[in-house]
Amino acid sequence: MAENWEKKEEYAKALAKKIKASRFKPDLILAIEKSGVPVAEVISRELGIKVESIIINRSISKKKREGRTPKALAEVIKLFQQPKVIKSESSSLKGQRVLIVDNSISSGKTIELARKTLMNRGVNAGSIQVASLYYLKGKKKIPPQFYLTHRRTRLFRPKAPKIR
Repeated sequence: MAENWEKKEEYAKALAKKIKASRFKPDLILAIEKSGVPVAEVISRELGIKVESIIINRSISKKKREGRTPKALAEVIKLFQQPKVIKSESSSLKGQRVLIVDNSISSGKTIELARKTLMNRGVNAGSIQVASLYYLKGKKKIPPQFYLTHRRTRLFRPKAPKIR
């Protein structure tokens, strides 16, 4: 089910409000391509912070590409495949505070790879925080610092939050 852009923009503004109210003041927003970019752009506009993007891809099996994998199995494969960075800016970010933004977080592997990429570019691990509209809660997973909603079993899309 596709989400309506006006609602997603409203969600992103609510998330930006949470970030603004916190003590964390990022110097840069790192958007996870593709779904994180629209959310990051709204947050960027609301907070007046530069956005950079990173493309992290998960390889998809030949069976899935050809449609021979059952849908449920394909979803499991998608969740547990290791992500790979296929595009990242090469500039140094030493001393910067960075906010990683994605639309939703399921396994956390994509976020972890983005975090490692930032640390390789000179960002201190304590200067990285994560924002997401939705995340799938797990026993061993650390939740993002900023989010609108979570769920234990599967991701769902919440009602639009009230913006005051």
